Amino acid sequence: MQAFYKLRMKGSEMKINYNDVFLIDDDEHVNFYNEDLLSECKSIENVKIHDDCNEALEFIDSSISEGSLPGIWLVDINMPKMNGFQFLDSAYEKLKKLGKLPKVYMLTSSTHLRDKRESEKRSYIIGFINKPLLEKSLDSILVA
Repeated sequence: MQAFYKLRMKGSEMKINYNDVFLIDDDEHVNFYNEDLLSECKSIENVKIHDDCNEALEFIDSSISEGSLPGIWLVDINMPKMNGFQFLDSAYEKLKKLGKLPKVYMLTSSTHLRDKRESEKRSYIIGFINKPLLEKSLDSILVA
């Protein structure tokens, strides 16, 4: 059974699918591990992975145009060109007009308190998870 939330936008319908995960991380090995873990979860239908924030922003634009957006986002903090916070700030500008946001989690190896505080400043980030992603963390994401 698909869990999703439909939004009406100027004559069209936007679906946020909470069975789809959007993973943004520049580390190929981490992405491979996370994709494997997520694909074993029966409630996850699709995993979309981007290792470049600009490409991820383009994916968001096309997803909005197509009317369907992944409902769970896992975003790394430390990435080249654009960090996770900069990416999410840009994405938020695109999404805030939808009225409903995906579940956004920072998934990071950072242990800096400043990064945790920075995530707490943004109301659209609902969690801060240290790498590696574990089944226990995944379970808490899926029930939230």
